[in-house]
Amino acid sequence: MKIKLRGASKETKKFQRFKPTGGHFGVFGLNTLQEDSKVVVITEGEFDAMAVYQATHIPAISLPNGASNLPVQLIKLLEGLDRIYLWMDNDEIG
Repeated sequence: MKIKLRGASKETKKFQRFKPTGGHFGVFGLNTLQEDSKVVVITEGEFDAMAVYQATHIPAISLPNGASNLPVQLIKLLEGLDRIYLWMDNDEIG
């Protein structure tokens, strides 16, 4: 099992760690994407993915390491979709 630790405040949220280090980390919200899904929202953070799914019931997944990292295993899952929304933060990286 892998755990993502991060600060909750604006000042400390950049200090995140994965325990244990190394290896593969999962994609948060992947369970909201079904075989017949045609639309997905990709967010930078887990909280954003939860909020999108709760408010819209549109499948929403979070990039495990923010906007700078799209896991290769996601590409095949995204190929069959009709529409992909990118919901990035309002910062330089996003």
